[in-house]
Amino acid sequence: MSQIDPLISQLYFWEAVDFSNHIDIHILLPNNFHSETLKTDIIDNQYIICSLPNSPPIVAGKLFDDIKKVNTYVENGSTFVISMEKVRQSQWGIIVVGPMRNDNIIDPQSAYVLGKLTIDSINNNSVPQDQIQEQYTNANALMNLSASTKFPPALLYLYDCINGQDPELSMRFLEIAAIEYHYPGAILRLAFLSFQKNDMDKALHFFQEAYNYGIIEGLNGVGEILSPLSGIEYHSKDPFKAFNCFKECIEKAEGFAYPHLNISKMYAYGIGTGKNIEKAIYHRNRALELNSEIESFEIDESIITKPKIRYTLYMAIGVGALAALAGYLIYRKKSLKEKQQ
Repeated sequence: MSQIDPLISQLYFWEAVDFSNHIDIHILLPNNFHSETLKTDIIDNQYIICSLPNSPPIVAGKLFDDIKKVNTYVENGSTFVISMEKVRQSQWGIIVVGPMRNDNIIDPQSAYVLGKLTIDSINNNSVPQDQIQEQYTNANALMNLSASTKFPPALLYLYDCINGQDPELSMRFLEIAAIEYHYPGAILRLAFLSFQKNDMDKALHFFQEAYNYGIIEGLNGVGEILSPLSGIEYHSKDPFKAFNCFKECIEKAEGFAYPHLNISKMYAYGIGTGKNIEKAIYHRNRALELNSEIESFEIDESIITKPKIRYTLYMAIGVGALAALAGYLIYRKKSLKEKQQ
């Protein structure tokens, strides 16, 4: 199968909105993209293919249920919509449930989703013991098909699978996803890996890139590297920028504990901002409300004379935080839309 052009990769991260009598697929269009090049066909009321010339299909495979008819249009000049009228008024659990009839064609995102659902079912003991090997084989075939198009989530999956056996190849997959395709999850992973290797210039770059592509919490990583209170060695500390990173991170992702803890220290010691014990206590307590296991610190105005340096737990748990990356994709899409406006 051909590979996804990085310049139009956002076409392959489509979303579906399920209504009682119809279902809409929303495909975000790149800047200056001509939507008339997209061709959509429905076959036998149960197969769909939406594609571009000389590119992997954008949406392709057997639909969850039969449809009566299909209509396509461009919404707000930025989104290509495939609106399909259902035969039966039921909720679709998934859009594409398998490849096209007889030719094994399926789009990269659907292949990845089906493969991951199968693997999750196996890991949750939802697959009979005598079917596990067959299901694993099918799931890996779907993942490999998706990865062969350079669909970034599939590349990140392969990185995780083979990192222990072939670090060089796995790193290549990760770098393709992060650097060529600007996939937020891969960018954040590179940030943490760079941090673990003590390459703070690279870590700072990738944390900033993660933020630029929609992961708000990337700002916390930037702030921790720049903050004099983090215990991280870096040649160009900037307390004022660090404070603003934590502040913006809280404003955009209030439910994230670590920027609350980090900005609490800055208020407590008056570094990067004016000393404010009341705000220091508020943000320290808010961090503990959000994460009771976070490493806190005592605030006593009468005894604070110099910073008590500690490594921030955010960096210590960096790779583990990646489990929540699926939710961050919505920020990437929002960011891309804002760039188009």
